[in-house]
Amino acid sequence: MAKRFTDSEKWKDPWFSDLKAEIKLLWLFILDTCDHAGIWKDQLKYFNFLNETNLTLEDVSNNFNGRLIEVKNGVYFVPKFIFFQYPKFNPEKNNAHRGVINSLVYHGAPEGLIEGLVCNYLETGKNLGAKEGLGRGTGLGIGIGLGIGIGKGLGIGKEELVISDDTQNLKNDFFKGLEDLK
Repeated sequence: MAKRFTDSEKWKDPWFSDLKAEIKLLWLFILDTCDHAGIWKDQLKYFNFLNETNLTLEDVSNNFNGRLIEVKNGVYFVPKFIFFQYPKFNPEKNNAHRGVINSLVYHGAPEGLIEGLVCNYLETGKNLGAKEGLGRGTGLGIGIGLGIGIGKGLGIGKEELVISDDTQNLKNDFFKGLEDLK
């Protein structure tokens, strides 16, 4: 049984608080039953059976627009799931995080989504090393090993992470990939 972080602030979120009770319950069900990468396979019949409801996929698309994206027929992706569950997402050093990438590839997530996920880690990761020199290199080890061509033009400046144009383009493709899924 998977253990998950939950956002106790969701009850103060206007989007969530405005949902009907059965839709709120469905959202919690989706977050609890998706895989470790935020991939949820349509289990609406099971949800309706357990909760004596009659929700349809139309209810899902009307209420979760942008928060749940259909990757392919009957397979959905929760975009914010990965960054919430893995605040220090690092597929370079963590096998579980590599498994997230593998799940997205397996379920047919667009390449831009996967590349952008890695680029976001490279740009915003909190575990990038010291800001001041330690008498030795503080590089990222360049070459994540995911086969997506990331690795050139990355380095850490004195005050901030330096992102190459190639990496910025991959990051932009990530957000475009999310838009294309809608």
